[in-house]
Amino acid sequence: MDVQGRDIYTYKDKDGNTIVTNTPIPERYENKAEKIDSYKEATPPDRNQWERESELRKQRIDQKERQEKIQKKFLEENRNRLRPNVSFDQRKKIIIKKLRWSDFRGFPEYGDRFDATAPWHVYYEYDEPVFVGNQAKITFRVWNALDPRSWVNLSESDELLNHEQGHYDTGVICALEFKKRLSTCSFTKSNYRNEIEQVFQEVLGKHINMDKRYDRQTNHSQYRDAQARWDNFFQGKIAELRQYQ
Repeated sequence: MDVQGRDIYTYKDKDGNTIVTNTPIPERYENKAEKIDSYKEATPPDRNQWERESELRKQRIDQKERQEKIQKKFLEENRNRLRPNVSFDQRKKIIIKKLRWSDFRGFPEYGDRFDATAPWHVYYEYDEPVFVGNQAKITFRVWNALDPRSWVNLSESDELLNHEQGHYDTGVICALEFKKRLSTCSFTKSNYRNEIEQVFQEVLGKHINMDKRYDRQTNHSQYRDAQARWDNFFQGKIAELRQYQ
């Protein structure tokens, strides 16, 4: 069927909508389209339905255009606020490593009931910010460390060393998570110090609690199944966050 030119056709689409048009008919509707001499020759019900559908389509288009304008205006007004103004100086790094007993250089306190201890620390510092409008552009250094007071008693077993590795890995994950959070943050000129410290305390508190839960669930390495699950967790989490090293 030749449906080109100024001829007017009416047909129902796949959703049951009545279409009246003088444009080319989609191939799948060619056999169902009926030619009419003019728009006025369409039946009143067809004309009414087409007009309602045309008005609904216009409303949807208008609504979409309004939403796009609102979104564009919001992005333009908040472009600087939404863009993270954070960079990192790699002169100090997060160290991912396997512990050795030689890393444990401290001495146990008298009466301590544990066989070893491996406290960890996460540190950060930053350069004087550069201010752009109300935003603070900041370069951070984030690093971790095993506490030099870490100690082991006489029980230098592989199982115990592996358990203490988990504590060190918790600190590694904490440092990586902190860098990840910083990389998505924007800080204000008037309050950047408090904003940075708030992010740090949130991340640190989360991982201190995780460290305690690790000891509780493994019973300080005595529950081997739980220890194995935590070992897998540490490996997977560090691999996931390694890009922030």
